[in-house]
Amino acid sequence: GLYIVTVTDKTWLCKQKDTVELFVNDTVVADAGPNQSICHLDTFFISGSHKPSNLNSDYEWFNLGPNKSYKIKSDISKSPYTFTFKSTVVQGGKSCEDLDTVRIRVKSLPKISWSPKPLKSQCYDFGNIWLDPFIITPNKIGTWDIWNGDVRKKSGNITAGTVPYTGRFLFLTTSLDNSKLQGGSNYNTKVYLRFTDTNGCSNLDSTTLRINGTPLVQLKSRIICQDLGSYLMDSLKIRPSSGIGSRLKWVIISSPLSGGCQFLRASRSSTSFTNS
Repeated sequence: GLYIVTVTDKTWLCKQKDTVELFVNDTVVADAGPNQSICHLDTFFISGSHKPSNLNSDYEWFNLGPNKSYKIKSDISKSPYTFTFKSTVVQGGKSCEDLDTVRIRVKSLPKISWSPKPLKSQCYDFGNIWLDPFIITPNKIGTWDIWNGDVRKKSGNITAGTVPYTGRFLFLTTSLDNSKLQGGSNYNTKVYLRFTDTNGCSNLDSTTLRINGTPLVQLKSRIICQDLGSYLMDSLKIRPSSGIGSRLKWVIISSPLSGGCQFLRASRSSTSFTNS
């Protein structure tokens, strides 16, 4: 506004006037946003603003730059972060500024792992496998998830083994087709473990699991006369058709005599019957 000052000489009552124009800028209030608490390696955002919002402002984040917002990946070794934000508004050729500070606290991730790595391979006939005994668990309360396949796409071979859930997970070996696991075509998969603690921080670890096919064995029945002397055992095999890549061992299961015929016994060669 315009202000007028009048000075009067008390002796002679002479007067002199002068004027001054006083311009008062709006009060600037900088806002760096709320303090945050995040997990290690998470990405956080800081964004500044000011009031009065109808006035244009120049921004500056100390040690970052002049942008309004920044995206930063957290590192617990730098926690807590402290960022100072400045807003500057120019009115009538005069600038007014204000500062505000925001703090970011970084929380640690729970420690989890598999043991051993990789998991011990199993044969198909071993059956379904409980996976929780192979987890090294953190000393914290939280929630678990275990799956296999892709890190973002579960294959469905693992299921919670108890209802209600008590933290046990079962790998369903029986969901595989043993006939497709022959000739070295083993089932290999990656198994993932995610644990989320009560702070809302989660960690992920993975290992590998291999299921080996159980050999498919099929024999045909044959009656052999005693006077034959010996008989090639391999001629009884239907499957496996070849012994390549496998070890074959014949075992005789004792049976009672039947029909007046004497059963033969296997010799140490394990490849033929010998009359004894």
